[in-house]
Amino acid sequence: MFNLSLFLGFPVNRSFEDALSQIDPKVLKLYISEQSDNYLREIAFEGTRYVGKYAGEIAEVADITLLEKNIQSILSKMIPNPLIENMPLAVFAVRTPLI
Repeated sequence: MFNLSLFLGFPVNRSFEDALSQIDPKVLKLYISEQSDNYLREIAFEGTRYVGKYAGEIAEVADITLLEKNIQSILSKMIPNPLIENMPLAVFAVRTPLI
């Protein structure tokens, strides 16, 4: 069975990919993990890779803004801030497995 969830994330473009490839894989796994909702996840949506977080079914703009700042904060620990500031945040609904 599946459920719909909002996902907020930044598209992984060439600059972002280059920045991520320079990070020690062990450190990268601390921040981008499939096992934890505390940090970031990487998903593919309509042919594009995104790094971000599932937001559940929240619809409040303030909650989305807070989550965006959280994602930016985590990413800024790994890659330069100017790169993140120039990337558009994407918000879309995805099917997630019920656990």
